[in-house]
Amino acid sequence: MHVCPECGAREGEPGFCPADGAALAPLSDPLLGETLGSYRVVRLIGRGGMGSVYLAVQPSIGSRVAIKVLSPEASESRELVERFFAEARAVNLIKSEGIVNVLDLAFLPEGRPYIVMEYLDGMPLSVLLHRSGPLPIGWTCKLVAEVLGALDAAHRAGVVHRDLKPDNLLVTQSGRVKVLDFGIAKLQPRAKRGSAETSDGMLLGTPHYMSPEQAQGSSIDLRTDVYSMGVILFEALTGRRPFEAGDVYALLRMQVEMTPPALCSLRPDAPPLLQAAVLRALAKEPAQRQGSAAELARELTLVCDGLPRESFAPPRALSPGALDTLAAPDSSTATAVDPSAPTAVALGSSPRATGTSLAPTLAATLAMNGADEPRARSRVFVTLTALGVLSALGAIGTIAVLRARAPAAQPSAGVASVSSSTPAAPSAPASAAPAPAVGPTGSFTVTTGKNPDGSGYGGSVTISAQGEVLEQKWDLGSSGTYSGVGLARGKLLAVGWSTKGKSGVILYEVRGGKLSGRSAVSGSTAAGSEEFEGPEGASGTYRIVQGTLPGGGSYGGSVVIKKKGSVWEVTSKRPGQTLHGVGLLEGDVFVMGFGEGEAGVMLYTQTETGLSGRWGMVGESAAGSEVLGRR
Repeated sequence: MHVCPECGAREGEPGFCPADGAALAPLSDPLLGETLGSYRVVRLIGRGGMGSVYLAVQPSIGSRVAIKVLSPEASESRELVERFFAEARAVNLIKSEGIVNVLDLAFLPEGRPYIVMEYLDGMPLSVLLHRSGPLPIGWTCKLVAEVLGALDAAHRAGVVHRDLKPDNLLVTQSGRVKVLDFGIAKLQPRAKRGSAETSDGMLLGTPHYMSPEQAQGSSIDLRTDVYSMGVILFEALTGRRPFEAGDVYALLRMQVEMTPPALCSLRPDAPPLLQAAVLRALAKEPAQRQGSAAELARELTLVCDGLPRESFAPPRALSPGALDTLAAPDSSTATAVDPSAPTAVALGSSPRATGTSLAPTLAATLAMNGADEPRARSRVFVTLTALGVLSALGAIGTIAVLRARAPAAQPSAGVASVSSSTPAAPSAPASAAPAPAVGPTGSFTVTTGKNPDGSGYGGSVTISAQGEVLEQKWDLGSSGTYSGVGLARGKLLAVGWSTKGKSGVILYEVRGGKLSGRSAVSGSTAAGSEEFEGPEGASGTYRIVQGTLPGGGSYGGSVVIKKKGSVWEVTSKRPGQTLHGVGLLEGDVFVMGFGEGEAGVMLYTQTETGLSGRWGMVGESAAGSEVLGRR
């Protein structure tokens, strides 16, 4: 059966787009197979609350583009249509190789607007961070300096991005980057030229990455982007954001009032110059930050001058073949709605100006892009009262909080090779040391082992890297031997183990009623992904929204999680398969292990001397513990 080299579909399947002119198969989506301008629409990349993103090809020469089409509902709003086109206007003003290129904008025959953009082949920084944890210092500084070069071009053109975040930075396997999604960009007076503009007091952006002045609805300038890049730099270096909170209001208050953690407390090997640059970028007062993106880029370049060459080695997740697991989903798996982590807040007027409920408004301004779609948007409407209390409403209220799916191992459109006006740090030569392993490796001694019944044990453990995952083996003497497969996230290591046959582990991030994360099974060096939704927390019956096997292929089904003593009992039902596992919860991380024979899960935290953590076993209600010392 012929497979199209452009869209990857098999002949006769929906979305098949043969370059040889063969007829397309009957399609359920009316746009698939249609010609927009000179491009034939061949595949749905993603679908969100504002519309859909498609892969399209030029049949004669086979060139590919991404086409954003606004949804019928959003097309009825003049403001949303204007904001949809604002991205094209902003990018056209900037004309930078470091920013995704917009090729055309037009209307469908029925009246809906669409934008034609270059097709990007890579992964968003959010996915890279989820897979790799903290990134190498030199490589990170070079990447961020490149982004700052593109932002400097935008700022000189009078455009402030206002929604910088890892989702909007796409990275290629070569480590180059492009900036996406200028859908809520602020055009300075000299650049407006009649474009629709958000007035001061309308708060737009992503709370985790908002500057203090943006969080307060105050007037902003290019230094708000400098702050957001400081947050991104902090997260890339440490594997965590400077501020985390349980609700939007608390998070915004932290942005305005709290001092971020010291970088050296989470990344001890960070040079003093880098610590100073990050601290300055995260200053509460704009006047205390770097005065431009170019200034921060110069500081990072100075940091790079003093780093060893191995510091510039790219993360393992960018190794050849790593992007092969990011195949774009079909429309049946592209509509999951995440009721969890907030990604944008829109205020009708400034809370500082009114001190009471804000005027009703709906500013759904996050234009879709190939990096963070397919992300369906759900809206949770809340009111900010004079007492600063957030209360949920059942209808459109005064602050629209748009929430989107966590970025775990999501498909993406990626990045073409780009250049930057910012001086680049020296690249690592071909002989440079390989990227750090995907977690702790080496030989360990079980310094303290405690079974669920309170009895003790000892022995030795070896951990080795196998592609994106870790392989762990226990030799516990008379207690037997065990093997497991592991995944790391920051300083956490989750290992699913068994006494015989295959084992598996899934490391989820919990966001309200959505759990999303990476999966691994013994015998495979690649990681898969799984996402399901249901009750808030980690207890109840959940629907598998999207499951991707490490070796390729997708699945659905349901997951039942029940609290059982100090562990969680997990039953995962997939078509033709039922898995029984055990889970552990640590903050916003839930891990589940399964396997054949006796099976369980370990959840370690990396320490200066080794690993320390808890473990659970299928059928038991108590947890054990284990401390490993490095040999």
